[in-house]
Amino acid sequence: MTDINELYEEFKGCEIDYNCRPYKVVDVHAKWGINTIWFLLEGLRKPYGHVEISEGDFYYALNEKKKDDVIEKYMPRNGEGETKASQVVTAMNKLIYKWWNDGDVFDNTKGLKEGCNDLSSYANWLYIHTTENARAIMDTVYDCKNDDDYDVLLNNLGDELLLNTELLKEYEKMDKEGTIYKCNGMFKFEQPVDDEDDWY
Repeated sequence: MTDINELYEEFKGCEIDYNCRPYKVVDVHAKWGINTIWFLLEGLRKPYGHVEISEGDFYYALNEKKKDDVIEKYMPRNGEGETKASQVVTAMNKLIYKWWNDGDVFDNTKGLKEGCNDLSSYANWLYIHTTENARAIMDTVYDCKNDDDYDVLLNNLGDELLLNTELLKEYEKMDKEGTIYKCNGMFKFEQPVDDEDDWY
């Protein structure tokens, strides 16, 4: 069982955004009769008071803050940047953004058939130039049967590459490798066929 005191020592004073409002952790506790851990947050600006959120909601908000911090630090204003770290963050941000906003997947040839934008180059670059764990995660794209499966894939890939601060520090010391915009590989894109009847 998770040690509540250890969680409190780890996260006390930790600042996160919840419902687009800034808070900090002031307490961690368990509720009687409920086998879950809850975080008590205190608003950092008036009139925000206290709010209690579940452990799952806390970690989700914490990861979102980490992603925002990584993007702010490594994401170039234009293009893919000049380091391997900036390439990784730019490519990952593209995969995540296009999925959540347009429903695009990085390979629509075997598993999910969704999307109308070609993301294969970004995925191929990540597959070739990053980690063995990332490759194993990306291999599962062909096993995705629904949106939830692809959500899990992207979350796992984000943990491996986007939230891996030690890896990004290492990549920041390296010059960029090739280009994320034109990288051939195993992932492919097929232009969807228009199912509408032709009018004559």
